[in-house]
Amino acid sequence: MVTNIKTVKAFATEALELKGQQQRLNRALKVVLYRLHMGYIKLGTWQKTVIQVCVFSVLILTLFATVQGKISLGHFVTTLTVSTMAYSEMEPINDLAELFARRYASMQRFHEFMEQPVGKDAAGIVLSPTEKATSYQFTGKVEFNHVGFSYDSRYLVLRDIQLLIEPYQTVALVGRSGSGKSTLVKLLFRYFQPNQGRILIDGVDIQNLDITGYRQRLAIVHQEVDVFNGTLLDNITYGNRKASFEKVEEACRIARVDEMIEQLPQGYYTVVGERGMRLSGGQRQRLGIARALLVEPDVLVFDEATSSLDYESERSIQLAMQNIQGTRTTIIIAHRLSTVRDADKIVVLNEGRIAEVGNHFELLGHEGIYQRLHALQETGELL
Repeated sequence: MVTNIKTVKAFATEALELKGQQQRLNRALKVVLYRLHMGYIKLGTWQKTVIQVCVFSVLILTLFATVQGKISLGHFVTTLTVSTMAYSEMEPINDLAELFARRYASMQRFHEFMEQPVGKDAAGIVLSPTEKATSYQFTGKVEFNHVGFSYDSRYLVLRDIQLLIEPYQTVALVGRSGSGKSTLVKLLFRYFQPNQGRILIDGVDIQNLDITGYRQRLAIVHQEVDVFNGTLLDNITYGNRKASFEKVEEACRIARVDEMIEQLPQGYYTVVGERGMRLSGGQRQRLGIARALLVEPDVLVFDEATSSLDYESERSIQLAMQNIQGTRTTIIIAHRLSTVRDADKIVVLNEGRIAEVGNHFELLGHEGIYQRLHALQETGELL
């Protein structure tokens, strides 16, 4: 599960995961107590040593008694056999206490890991399983107000970013690698805190919002979608376990997951394997989109969602994204410009600054970074 930590953080399910870990720990404890009650014991190293010394001492004394003629050879053989059998009965006993101790230590490390902030700020604070997040509802208006950020004090990754995203608008962030696209989204999700400026949602500084409640109104589809070892349905409903099956089917229809369900042996109940090993890259992406849609976010982010896919899979994801356009605020980070042609607004980042803003045709109409990137991709020089 720790390998899927970015999804846990993005969907603000830390408390749920901690509760699950505690339940597994409690089950392990009950097994230990039951077996102890049934007569099993855990032998520590020192206990085993004491038993070995005792058994060895009995055998030595019995041997001396046999040599001195105090007991018969038959008695010695019987004592040897009984001692060996008694020790062999104790030796293979399940190391229950040791198992429980390992589980408990693992739980402690897991708890500490989940409570660590993702970035420099304390935004990663985790609610306990008994606490409830503040409930929000946003229109999806997002403002980056003179935002600047650096991972260290020497180099600014983002410089004076001023960007307004209107509700239900689809905005694409494009630019070469290292231009700051993904960093901008990390700031939006509060994985890091801006060094300069503010980020507002519906006019409210996101730093003033409850982190868990805030993240529950966002959703993201990563380039590599995290898939848990469970059924397809388990993975789709990860962010919203209470969703009705009708809601699940609707999300799957929009994300075009319904097309692949027919190909799976048990449909929704097919076990997809660790990290989704039984699914193709395109299928995992569509699963990620359905999962994101099912939480009904006010802001949906696609982070390079098609960059590693073949043409057929990319086209399927693009059609799914077109189904979503206009239903909520959508931010698309893209390397392939074919993904962003239909965006309401395309923001071109260059060396941490906004270099150009416009739609696809406006940006192609004048000489600039977007036009050059488009030309390079059209000729196959930049893929």
